[in-house]
Amino acid sequence: MDETMCPEVTKKPRKRKQTGRMRDAAKKMRTQTHETGEDCKCTKLKCFQNINVEEQRIIIKEFNVLPTYDSQNSYSCGLIESHLVKRRRNRERHEYAAFHNYSYKYKVRLIREDKLVEVPICYKAMISLHGITPRRLQTILNQMTTHGKVLSDKRGRHKNRPHALSQNTLTKVHEHIQSLQGRKSHYSLNKSEKLYLPDELSVKKLHEMYLEKFKSFPISYHSYRKIFVTDYNISFGYPRYDTCSKCDEFTSQESILKKEDSRS
Repeated sequence: MDETMCPEVTKKPRKRKQTGRMRDAAKKMRTQTHETGEDCKCTKLKCFQNINVEEQRIIIKEFNVLPTYDSQNSYSCGLIESHLVKRRRNRERHEYAAFHNYSYKYKVRLIREDKLVEVPICYKAMISLHGITPRRLQTILNQMTTHGKVLSDKRGRHKNRPHALSQNTLTKVHEHIQSLQGRKSHYSLNKSEKLYLPDELSVKKLHEMYLEKFKSFPISYHSYRKIFVTDYNISFGYPRYDTCSKCDEFTSQESILKKEDSRS
């Protein structure tokens, strides 16, 4: 008779394909699917005339290769030079005038004739060639002048999370999973800490069982499954190599007899 065991938290959970949430995939797509904007129609620098279509494609491709929002901002910061304003001209009355403390110059780096060259561009071309919004570029400029560098993105990194799982809920989830009865593989040549539960169970059924037992500590299916996959090495059903050929033969004959009995 097989010895039943209870699951334990393990440092080596079974490997699964990491798909992530839809919002994580959408965030990555937003970061790496920028498109070149419209011609800036600059008469002074003639940005889109000095940078051909192939070079524009390379610029946006290299920008999209950068994996994160922060790395893209740091890259953009390296293409901007800030200078103190040397001369101010009042176009409005002094009490209504909004003076700028800094002026900015923009550029892109290109390979031409096996040499790295820097091509000056205007504000609108900086936005169009990298497919970013004016607000994002303005954020970069403000951080450059205020802090001397681009700061890391702080969005979503706070402790104000009203829907965060409480420690009591996490304790109840672990308590529920560790109360399950399973068994280890006996005939595998490789040592494994994996525990096998009956094949009639599933993560979804376990989640439903948890909600029935601990109604005061609800948890979503996604969060329950994440704990189940991350902290435990559990599978459903028994491995094929836990049975011998004779057992498989008897099982096959038994299933055939059951089918014949049901027909008669």
